[in-house]
Amino acid sequence: MNGDPLDRHVRDRTEGRLGTVDAMAGYLDDVREAARAMEIELDTARLNRQRMTVEIVISGAPELTVEWTPYLGWSFTEGNRRCYRVGQEADAAALLPDPDEAAGWLGVLATGDRTGHVEQPMPLDPDDAALVERLATFGQGSDPHTPGTDHA
Repeated sequence: MNGDPLDRHVRDRTEGRLGTVDAMAGYLDDVREAARAMEIELDTARLNRQRMTVEIVISGAPELTVEWTPYLGWSFTEGNRRCYRVGQEADAAALLPDPDEAAGWLGVLATGDRTGHVEQPMPLDPDDAALVERLATFGQGSDPHTPGTDHA
């Protein structure tokens, strides 16, 4: 990760407290908590550090592989078909939605709705200030809508 520009930016933004993997773990914790609050059961919710992805299996939908990456956002794979939560023209807020919005989408998938975009979003630039800010903010357990407060 040392050579990854996004990791450097997150470390700079958090004064060295977090790297990208740490921020992803914090975001995953927030998504798990939001899913729990919405009574969406997850069989598995883990960070795959090697692939730099969050991987989730929703209870009742083991045929789905749900993933999130900072560059491409949320997606699911069913059989050989991969679909993304957002389309090609996505911005940082769409690729890295608030944890309750991400959990809500997991809830939609749990109902059997498999609506998605086949075309992958344009990967975000690791220099995108909004991406760095959202990743650092969520990674620290902060609420980006109320600066200076935690939503834990």
